Order: sequence, then C-alpha cells, then structure tokens
Amino acid sequence: MSMRINIVLILLAFLSLILIIPATANYNFDGYPLKTIKHGTINGGVYIDGGHGLESTPYTETFKVPSNIKYARIYVSVWGGTAEYTGTLETKINGNSLGTINLKGNKDTNSNVMCTGHGVYTVTYDVTDKINSGSNTVVANTAGDIDGRIYYIVLIAVYEDPSKPEIEYWINEGHENLNYKTPKDEAATSFEGNIPQNYKSAELSVVYLVGTKGQKDYLYFNDQKVDGDNVANSEDGSNFDLKSFDVSNYLLPSGNKVKFSR
Repeated sequence: MSMRINIVLILLAFLSLILIIPATANYNFDGYPLKTIKHGTINGGVYIDGGHGLESTPYTETFKVPSNIKYARIYVSVWGGTAEYTGTLETKINGNSLGTINLKGNKDTNSNVMCTGHGVYTVTYDVTDKINSGSNTVVANTAGDIDGRIYYIVLIAVYEDPSKPEIEYWINEGHENLNYKTPKDEAATSFEGNIPQNYKSAELSVVYLVGTKGQKDYLYFNDQKVDGDNVANSEDGSNFDLKSFDVSNYLLPSGNKVKFSR
C-alpha cells in the first residue's frame, strides 16, 4: 500500500511591526520557534480549518469535523493593542467553557499562551476529548484593557478512517514574529524522520497572521520556493491566511524543512 505524507505546519508570521519592547516572563518580541508537537501515522487524515480575520468578540467559528477524532487542538489569536495592556479570554466549545485566561502582555506566564510583538497572543488548547464528530461551534470572548479583537480560531484534528490510506503527519507549532525592527527576517522548522519510498503525495499547510498584499514574503520547502513572492497576502483584508500546497516533488528521504522569509 502506498503512503500519503501529510505535513501540517502552524505558522503565525507578523510581517510588519514597529516598536521593540523588552521581553519579560513568557513574552518574547521575536516570538517562539516552530517545533513538532505531534507526529504519527494513521489510516485517516488531518482536518484543518478556521479563521475569517480580525473581528470583535464574540468571535464564532463552526467546524464540520470527521468521526473518530484521535487528537485535536484549537488555536485562538488575540490582538492586544500593546504589550502593556491586559485582559481576559474565555473560549467555549459547544457551550462548554475551556476556562477564562488572564492575558498579561509582556508579563504573561500562562503555559498555553505565546505573546509577541505589541501584545499579539496565540492561545492553545488540547481539545481531543471535547470535540464531537459533526458540527462544533467555538466561541471566543475577550474583556479588559486589551484591544480584544480576534484574528482567528483554528482547529486541527487527526482522525481515523480505516477506509483511507495510511498517512504520516507532523504538526509543528510556534509563534514566530518576522519583523523589520529587531530585525528578524527568517524563521525555519524541520520535520524529523525518514520518509517511506512508496509515499504517494505530500501536502504542506501553513497559517499566517498579518500578511499584507503586495509585501514580498517567501515560503521554501527544502529550499524550493513555494507560491511565488507574496504568500501571506490576506487578499480579503482579513490579516489571516490559511493555505495548503502540494510539495510532493520537493520531498526528501529525510531532513525535510520549511523556511519563511520576508
């Protein structure tokens, strides 16, 4: 049986920030490196969807999720306005609260919060035991001094389906802040392990935040340019991009990597 390699990568790339704010606690202006948080094989697939751009709360996303979920993770991104402002975030799935988080900007110490730049937050939740097959509604609400608008809610779910081919998947998570001020113009991540010789295809999915149409940025898979000179273009003005690419022709037997450049 041939194997389909499905590579799922989460990247949140800030492409134009202005001020430098000293890092304290878990806050980091330049962001957090992308690292593999989940890697495995399964007969089934990887579902990824969400996000419709910067909007005030309550911010709602509805997901049509396959059956037999084996792993699921939700990402919520909040715009703070500055790294000094503080506030709260409450996220609910199907009416059930995941709790209220105190967002503390450049003094944040939450283990599931990554805060960068001018108080731009990525909050992560393991929801493996909270997502149902079929329709799921996720709602985020913010309060406090922060701007409080939500950039996106994204769901990634690994599901089992015996009727489907075996896949191998990687989920790489981080919150990189590409910016011209420090400057930080590149970020990279890798996918460890050997690729079977009988693989059928390879797909790369990426999430960008605050991409700008017309501002050049580049995506490379194993040093091969993917999708031209303006990948994170937010053509609808949403400040959010979720894109997938066929990278089958660029896959290597091992040492596969992705690089982002601005």
